[in-house]
Amino acid sequence: MPLAIEVQGRRFGEAEEADLVRYLDDVENSTITFPIEDPRQITLDHACRTMDGQDQFTWLAIRQVCRVLGAGLGTYIGDLAGFRRAPTSEDAEFHSDDDAAAVFNMAVRRRFRRELMGHQIIRSATTGTIDAVVGHGYRRLPNRDFMERVKEALASVDEPLQFHEPLVVGRRVTVRYRFAASVFEGDDRMLSAHGGFSFANSEVGDGAVRGTPLLWFDPSGAALMPYNAGSRVAHTGKDFPRRMQRLLDRTLERWRGSPLFQGVGQHIEELADQNLGFGGADEDADDGRFRALVSQLRHKQLTQSMARRVLRRAVFAGGREEAPIDLMRSERRRTWGGRTALDVLVALLRESEATLLNVTARERLEQLAYQMLAGRFRLE
Repeated sequence: MPLAIEVQGRRFGEAEEADLVRYLDDVENSTITFPIEDPRQITLDHACRTMDGQDQFTWLAIRQVCRVLGAGLGTYIGDLAGFRRAPTSEDAEFHSDDDAAAVFNMAVRRRFRRELMGHQIIRSATTGTIDAVVGHGYRRLPNRDFMERVKEALASVDEPLQFHEPLVVGRRVTVRYRFAASVFEGDDRMLSAHGGFSFANSEVGDGAVRGTPLLWFDPSGAALMPYNAGSRVAHTGKDFPRRMQRLLDRTLERWRGSPLFQGVGQHIEELADQNLGFGGADEDADDGRFRALVSQLRHKQLTQSMARRVLRRAVFAGGREEAPIDLMRSERRRTWGGRTALDVLVALLRESEATLLNVTARERLEQLAYQMLAGRFRLE
């Protein structure tokens, strides 16, 4: 048996709000939360199941336990178990779930009384998994209750809203709503733009409650207004419900006070006027410019591989799709010289849609798209 399992993601359609609510009801009805009082509740047997309960850990829960027990322990155990590595016969001797479980058990037994006693387990009775291990002060907000609070807050909005693109990854839920009326009409890459909201919650300690306005571009994706002070609420403290309501109210206020939603067309025109600086004829110069642009994107917290994928989309097809390297080079003379910052914006939006289940990476791309649109980040 593997040491732990990866959580699964599910995307619901725009007409499936009732299905999402039923799904969240089922998850909540199978959820059990209880304190850790004995090491056997989390130590593992030969099948990598808990000794007391025969439950299987998720990788999130493993990392949460390791984070409490010691710095670097989670990274070492994940590497030892071969987490997120493609298995090959040559590497088999260097990875072992049994050895990883032995190290995990040793650390739990050594530091249980000081570090883990009194923490809470969040368990699914349906799947028999330990989905999270959180501190004794953690206040879990069930996703179904979160959905109800969001809908109550949006009831005060006097323009028609559409339920749009709900996503569940493990016990993290993101729900988005957009206005029925568009604020911009464009070309085939951006048929229209709609204002809206994004709200997110995690039941298992891997993310705060979050809320922010967004701009949704059909068919490319969303530009997400960055989270600022008051846009995140941690699941702790007796005043958590009050702070949660304040976050919802503040998100609506940020939408009402943002000038960007009234001037989308002008901002897009400004991006279309910013040439990326490729000549198309000098291959060495273009390669150097490509690396310079990748470096600028990396300074905005994109990984090297992600930054390169974004730029490949931008220079090859105006952001529409990722390009094979050999085709990129053959197209250099014909297309590269005309590429603009707008192509990068479209590429960021499309890459965010391709990065659907990695919530953190997706929001990073969406927020960078918003910064470009608002003129807060310019490729030099």
